[in-house]
Amino acid sequence: HGEPGRQLPQIREYVRVFDLIMQRGIASAELEASTPVWQMRDVFYGTLEHSARTLVLRHKPFDSSVIDNLVSLFDRYRLKKRPQDHDLGSKRTALELLHQLESEISRW
Repeated sequence: HGEPGRQLPQIREYVRVFDLIMQRGIASAELEASTPVWQMRDVFYGTLEHSARTLVLRHKPFDSSVIDNLVSLFDRYRLKKRPQDHDLGSKRTALELLHQLESEISRW
């Protein structure tokens, strides 16, 4: 955890990676361009941070509904292409985003 000042470079790297992924999604017409990337980032990290705090306070190690709810929130940013892809595509996009972030972060 450490001092807040020491965490700042790591936080900036999270932000940079997230923003790049969202910008790629917008460029490839997978994500809606009308919502600013910083707002998508706040929804993503805010949800994860507050959900993690709640789980800690409730002494729960994990709750898969956190991911389900995050996917539902992010579904709002997806461009709807075909109705049959709606559910699976949004979950896959969110899971791919999480895996990309994890992969980028693990390179440090």
